[in-house]
Amino acid sequence: MTLPDPTHTLTLVSVIIPTHAGASTLEASVHHLLRNDYPSFEVIVVDNGATPETREAIARLPKKVRVVRSEKNLGFPGGCNLGVAQAEGEIIALLNDDAEARPDWLRELVGALMQNPDVGLVGSLILEPDGEHIQSAGCRFYSNYLNIHIAKGEPWFEASTEPSERDSVMGAAVAIDKDLLQALGGLAESYFPGYYEDCELCYRLRRLGYRILLVPSARVVHHEKQTIREDEDYFRVYHRNRWQFILRNLPLGEIVEVCAAEIGWAVNITRWRDFRHHNALLYAYAWNFVRLPTTLSARRNLQRWDQQLEESAEEQPGQSA
Repeated sequence: MTLPDPTHTLTLVSVIIPTHAGASTLEASVHHLLRNDYPSFEVIVVDNGATPETREAIARLPKKVRVVRSEKNLGFPGGCNLGVAQAEGEIIALLNDDAEARPDWLRELVGALMQNPDVGLVGSLILEPDGEHIQSAGCRFYSNYLNIHIAKGEPWFEASTEPSERDSVMGAAVAIDKDLLQALGGLAESYFPGYYEDCELCYRLRRLGYRILLVPSARVVHHEKQTIREDEDYFRVYHRNRWQFILRNLPLGEIVEVCAAEIGWAVNITRWRDFRHHNALLYAYAWNFVRLPTTLSARRNLQRWDQQLEESAEEQPGQSA
C-alpha cells in the first residue's frame, strides 16, 4: 500500500486499546504496536475499570502511551468511546488488548482507508495465535445472524492479497474516520461487554452507502482463545447481543425470516443436547423480551439518526443515499 506523498504532513491516527483484564497480553500488544512504521500515531490505553494486575501492567507501559482511566468497566464499546473522546487524531484505530499488530499494520490499514473515500471502515486480517492461520478474514452471516468468520483456519499466505468488500469485519483491529464515527454516535454501549457492536457499526455504515473493506496486508495476531472461554456465560452474552442487533437494526420483514430460521436452529440445538447454547438462548430470549420497549425506542432513534445523516450527505462525493 502506498502512503501519501511523504513531503506532506501525514494524518495523525489515534489507536485506542481498552483493557479490563488484559494483564497477560496488554504489554505485548502495545510493544508490537509501537514498532509500527507509520510515522504519525498516538496510543491511548483505556483503563477500563481494570483489575489490579492489569493496572500494574499499565503502569509499566512506556511514557509515550497516554492512559485514560474509568473507575468502572464500560465494556469494549464504552471503553472505545471514552478513548475516542480524548483522541487527537483524524483517524481512529481500535485494537484489542490481546492483539499483536505486524510492523506495517497501521500503514496498510490507513492507506486503504485514505485511498478509498467511499469506504467507511477498514478491517484487518486476523490471525490465530500461531501467526500462520486465519482467525477471521471478515464476517458474513447465517440466516439467523450467527456470524461466520471467512477463511477461518486457512493459511494466511494462501489467501488473496487484494482488499475485499465485506458485510462486516472483526472489531479487534479496525480503522475509521473520527468525524464519521462520532457522527454515528460512537459504538453502541448497550452491547456491553462486547459482541455485535462491530456488526451494528458496519451495518449502519453500509445502510448509509459506505463500503466495508477487509485489508489482507494489514495483519494482527489475536490471542482471543487465550483470554475468552466459549462456555455458557460467553454464549449468553453472544446470543443476547445477537438478538439485540437483530431487533435494533433489521427491517421487520427480515426479522420475521430470522425468527423462522432461528426456530429451526434452536430445535437442532435441543436435539444435539448442546446445553451451552440451549440455556444461553433461553436467557437471551428472556432478556430481549424484558428490554423490548427500550430496544424499540433505540431502533427508532437509530433510524432517525441515520436518516438525518443520509440526508446531510446526499451531495457529498463517494456516498449514496
